[in-house]
Amino acid sequence: MKKIVLLTVILLGLFISCDDDESVKGHNMEKISRMNIQDATTLFIAPANFAQIQSTRSASDGSNVLFLITKDGIIKQVSYLDENGKEITAKLEPTLVLPIEDSNYFFVQFVNSLTYLVNEKTGAVYETPGIPLDEGGDGIMNYINDNNIKIDANGNIYYLKSSRVYKIDITDENNVTEESLTPESDEVSMYMVSNAGDLYYRYYRDGYLARLRNTSGKLFPFSPSDDGFFYPSRESIAFNGFDGNIHVLDRRALYAINFTNDGSYETTDILWDDCSDDKWRYGNLGGVHGMGWSENGFYYHFCLSNTVYDMVRECYLIKLHDRYLLISCGGNAMVVDSKDDSSLFEMAVHDVTGGMTISQLEYNDSYVYCCGRNGNNYSLLRINPYTYESEPLVRDNDYEIYSFTVLDDNTIIFNGLRLSDGKIIIANIDNNGQVKVIKETGNTKVTLHRIQ
Repeated sequence: MKKIVLLTVILLGLFISCDDDESVKGHNMEKISRMNIQDATTLFIAPANFAQIQSTRSASDGSNVLFLITKDGIIKQVSYLDENGKEITAKLEPTLVLPIEDSNYFFVQFVNSLTYLVNEKTGAVYETPGIPLDEGGDGIMNYINDNNIKIDANGNIYYLKSSRVYKIDITDENNVTEESLTPESDEVSMYMVSNAGDLYYRYYRDGYLARLRNTSGKLFPFSPSDDGFFYPSRESIAFNGFDGNIHVLDRRALYAINFTNDGSYETTDILWDDCSDDKWRYGNLGGVHGMGWSENGFYYHFCLSNTVYDMVRECYLIKLHDRYLLISCGGNAMVVDSKDDSSLFEMAVHDVTGGMTISQLEYNDSYVYCCGRNGNNYSLLRINPYTYESEPLVRDNDYEIYSFTVLDDNTIIFNGLRLSDGKIIIANIDNNGQVKVIKETGNTKVTLHRIQ
């Protein structure tokens, strides 16, 4: 699958403001029908004069526009087309682009809070209600690389906005619709979607509670325990397992939720907090004292401790074609779910960074990549997720990597400080380890996000 990469530029000291231009007030901007992004591998938001190329705005205009980078490393300004196919020349200032994992779509938001859904293959644009996207009621998400945008098996898109879960139905691309799935009174802070489109979400109502919503819209209190009460912790996490069902890790158990044909649901308590069974193999992952498998399925389990939940939230959850990996910020990794049961019998914790603390992690189908610092040394590593062996992609302390991303062919695009001369650059690294500078960026730091 072709992947497009997004770079969101942060200019030191830059504050975005609206002026008196009528094109940014309310919804008076010209209606966008399509974006010319077909040749893009990378998108980024930057001031109009950032690339020092011909722009539809004057070079003195410090407001932001959307740029793309082609596979050949050429920077272009993204153009917008109206319903008649004519290029829009009015001022359009993007403020945010959000990726959607495993999807051909991404979001772009403008200064007037008007948000568009964009098809990365065709550039087709769909308007969504102009309410800013957010992280939810308390800003606490599942894991570090969860941006609260999900898809189901049909490619429909779910996202959190103003503490409510919304669904964008793209079954018919000629009639894309949006609906709210959660009540306004439920201040949602975390959610997960099954392959079929069933919903689990945690919300706040004088304490944390949890609900389930089936595809017909019926709501259930989530009560997996015998006493009928369940109070999810603020740090609980959830993911969609390889069986297509939602899995919730909280307090005493990992729960597997199966929605039944009659519209109800069943819950399997995979394992409780009893690490004495001889079926268990043990490791240590910053507060995780046990993990293993049950006779009914192959899952991970965490014994209770004072630090376990904070540790879980400070991990990256990586979905490869045949397994989930949980990698902590401290550089430890373990398999947590797998298509191949036998791969879980090792149940070991692996140090994959040699002690480096991870500041950013990205991955594709072949490798896991991470940058960070080990003492005074800055590194960028490539990790084999099956052998757990790692190798540096640049020499320690050649660059301080601010952020990076990886393409399908394992080309790395990064923004960082070149320590030999103190310049901030955008560059790529090919499979031979050769660094090629795309642009020196002055005082501009770039945060990269992959769009798939």
